[in-house]
Amino acid sequence: MVGCDEDVFLEHLCKANSDTVAALLVAYTSVTDGRCLLKDVKKKMGGDLEFAVLARLRPRYEFLAD
Repeated sequence: MVGCDEDVFLEHLCKANSDTVAALLVAYTSVTDGRCLLKDVKKKMGGDLEFAVLARLRPRYEFLAD
């Protein structure tokens, strides 16, 4: 099976502030030819880890509204 390395997400997102998370989203889009990190997380992850990563990547009220 092919998946992703969860430790990388946990290591970087736990330490990141809001500005760093926003920069990560922009950098991911520019490095991956326009792909969205949020969509890729939904595609590759599942369960509690996906929920936690999406909660960290999205603005608080946008996440709660969803």
